[in-house]
Amino acid sequence: MRSFCLGQRRWKWLAVGVVAVLALGALAASVNVMPSDAAANVSMEAVASSPVLASDPLKGLSVVDAIEVIQAQASASYAANPAIEPHDGKTAGPVVPDGFSFDRAPTPASTTVPSICSKAKHIICVDKTTFTATVYKNGIAQWSYYVRPGDARGARYATGEGRGRIAFKSRHHVSKAYGTPMPYAMFIAWDKDQDKHSGQAFHLSYDFQNQGYEGASHGCMGVGSEAVMQRLWETSPVGTQVYVYRSSKDPSEAVADGSSPG
Repeated sequence: MRSFCLGQRRWKWLAVGVVAVLALGALAASVNVMPSDAAANVSMEAVASSPVLASDPLKGLSVVDAIEVIQAQASASYAANPAIEPHDGKTAGPVVPDGFSFDRAPTPASTTVPSICSKAKHIICVDKTTFTATVYKNGIAQWSYYVRPGDARGARYATGEGRGRIAFKSRHHVSKAYGTPMPYAMFIAWDKDQDKHSGQAFHLSYDFQNQGYEGASHGCMGVGSEAVMQRLWETSPVGTQVYVYRSSKDPSEAVADGSSPG
């Protein structure tokens, strides 16, 4: 009887071992760990479907490319349910790429900007392709910072493009449409389509601070740094020119010239 019990235990542990091995095999198959060569060929669709967290940036992508992926995910979320913010219910910090800073952005090379930016006495030029705004004085770039436009929310909320100017400023502004604070609001009057894009402004955005690029404005160009927005407010009087454009990632393509209305 004793030997039977010992044999029973042996069979019992052997069975447990077999089950454990099978379970580990199934787990390994589900993880689907790829060799480095295969990983290098992952499509952008696969990358875009991966979770994007502030603590787990999209490795291997530039800041701008990573922002595009995050914004594409936000756009898909808005399309699925416009009433829900993509970042709602999440406890993680703002979704931004590795190397991103609310306080500064790389200044674009002079060869990649429209001539209006390098000719104006004082202008704020915004490149939607790089999500970057740059202040120019007498044709010289002074400083750059990241902005968050409204395009990811849909065409209705797309930030205006082309020429405009700062029409008026409101230090402690609150949106009448959404009831949200818009500190340091600097409203833009566009040379064209003013009705379509009325109410758009540069302003400090608490949503941008909290959500990062996993979200979008309602057309304004949100700024995530109060120091940046305060500096912009203090150095850009009413009448300051604004030009919003899209640069090309292809160096062989010329940048749209905003030196004349069109």
